Amino acid sequence: MARKASNPNKTGEQHIDVHSNPHPGEPFFTSDIYKGYKGAPLQGIAASRGPYFEHVMRLSDEWPRLRYLIDFMQCSTSPKRASLVPLSDILRRQSVVKVGVVNFTDPHAITVQNCGSISQLLDQLGTDRCTNSQVRRLFVVEDLSSPVIEALGSAFDIDPRFFRDHIEDHTWYNITDDWVEMPELRSRFQNRSFMTFRYLEPRFFDHEHQAKCARDKTATWNVLRRLDFQGQVKSGTTAWWESSPHLVGLLRRKTSIWTKSEGPGWTGVVLLDPHLPEGYPLWNGYGSLESPPSMSSPAMVHNTKGLSPFDALLRRVTTNSAEELEQLAEDPESITSKVYPFIFGDTLVTLQYAFTGLFQIEWELDAQRKRRPENLDRALDSLHKWQRRLPFLASYLADGVTCFEGRYALGVNIYSDSSRRHDLSQLVVSPDGKGKWQSDIWRDFISLLTKVDSLQSRADRIMGLANAVMSVEETRRMQMEGRNMSRITYLAFVFVPMNFVSSFLSMNNELSSRSISVYVVFFSVAAPMTLIALVVAANWNAVSVWWERPKGVK
Repeated sequence: MARKASNPNKTGEQHIDVHSNPHPGEPFFTSDIYKGYKGAPLQGIAASRGPYFEHVMRLSDEWPRLRYLIDFMQCSTSPKRASLVPLSDILRRQSVVKVGVVNFTDPHAITVQNCGSISQLLDQLGTDRCTNSQVRRLFVVEDLSSPVIEALGSAFDIDPRFFRDHIEDHTWYNITDDWVEMPELRSRFQNRSFMTFRYLEPRFFDHEHQAKCARDKTATWNVLRRLDFQGQVKSGTTAWWESSPHLVGLLRRKTSIWTKSEGPGWTGVVLLDPHLPEGYPLWNGYGSLESPPSMSSPAMVHNTKGLSPFDALLRRVTTNSAEELEQLAEDPESITSKVYPFIFGDTLVTLQYAFTGLFQIEWELDAQRKRRPENLDRALDSLHKWQRRLPFLASYLADGVTCFEGRYALGVNIYSDSSRRHDLSQLVVSPDGKGKWQSDIWRDFISLLTKVDSLQSRADRIMGLANAVMSVEETRRMQMEGRNMSRITYLAFVFVPMNFVSSFLSMNNELSSRSISVYVVFFSVAAPMTLIALVVAANWNAVSVWWERPKGVK
């Protein structure tokens, strides 16, 4: 079977034989050229042709979105970017393996095995599968590569959409984009084995060079993630409304969770984005969502400051209280609850950053009435960017609520298209209390969604204020122009009679030869005419009313 890779910039199609590998399951190179997106050629892309790859190939005709996953598995990076990087970098990306295997079959003796190569991961998979069917494992994966997808996908028969939904971060698409992600019906989320959550991580940068290094760093990741620097909030050294070299970037993030129960056994896979060492978490991050322990209680501090999301999650899943260990023994799915605080913490910081940006915009617009700041255009431009960004953030949270509700059947309104499902009494919680952690996380999602709705309403109100301020300023400008026209009119009434008299008396040349009597006649005629013209101009409204009054009316 030969797959066609279309090039929208040229006529015709390039046929690529992706089944030419004589040794399935081993890395191979495509034929002499691979036609990348936008017509850019990529020489020699290696790919893993294992059973999972073949499985995705068979499904790609019925589910066209999976074709992009096939392209990703061929080069271990975004296919449209693969055509721009050298072959050595493609090979480096295909060797990326960073997986932490958490074995919590005995919650009181949790072990972690770090796998830095595909052979270590395969050994871990084989060992766990051969031991017994009661093993409980959580695989924490940082970034994605072809070997990792092939190993985990074939070992656990993972839904390919789980990997497909994690590799891109687009918010909109051109009509020629092959990597488009289609919306899904709400009913399709019910009891689905995986969830993908999108959110934003605010990063603080001291200067532009540091921000550029961060952009370059994200380009080395296999998954596509980008920084957004639009709508900057001011933070001057002497006053917050002054400009400064500091920048805040909103890094698009995704976290995906797949779980499967097999009798007493349980398996989970968590996909995390790589760590960005450049910059700092805005406002030092949110920190722990839990309340600080009292002085009399034994303190359990995770101390994840400065750790990557990968290391921080491994530390959190291995440090549990007695209550958490008991819950983990009864419900192994509860170990995934350790993932959500990372999502919620970054989202809360993002919401506070958005509130700060909207507050500054509102202050600048309100101060326009008194101090008339010259940066009104910048405030309006920032407001437009926030109005564009907030709906995306709301959609991220709404999709998260839908995924979570569907995975755990947490609401009677799961088939409804309503974006507001805030009735907590409708939650389906089992009598033994196993669903309590799901209901808590669901409440947090709803709370965040409510906060975003409030910010969107605030942005709309600020836009109304902006329109009012602009109308007032436009009225002021028209009044100033009217005053200027009045001045011009008065000047005309002053000089037009003089010009008329001088023309009438032929005083436009040889003024020095004129006698003094000529000037006496000029001012004797021009001065009364100018005075009469000024009086008529000053009382023109009254003159107009008198003139238009019907005859015979007194």
